[in-house]
Amino acid sequence: MSNQPLTPEETLQRMREENLREAEENARLYEEKNTQQVKDALQELGAATWDQVYQWGPAHSIRPLQREEAGKVLKKLIENGEVIQATDPETGEPAFGKGRRGAKAKLWTLA
Repeated sequence: MSNQPLTPEETLQRMREENLREAEENARLYEEKNTQQVKDALQELGAATWDQVYQWGPAHSIRPLQREEAGKVLKKLIENGEVIQATDPETGEPAFGKGRRGAKAKLWTLA
């Protein structure tokens, strides 16, 4: 390799590449934090509705999850099989709780 200085275009390209790597790493860390927060909520609550998982966040985190982010994380964990619908211990049937406005909502738990 030669010791010639980089052209302005090469310098700009390297800066863009570094910024992209940094942005990708920040996105990965953000997703890990959100995932861990949802898992922590389910660990502490045992079985919870999506609303309970979301509401747990603001009480236990300096930077609580946004509703949309909590939903994305929970959906991903369900798709990965890390979170499943809770069952009634007596009947083995799917368990439900009260969601927003008192509506019936699935209870979720760690697999």
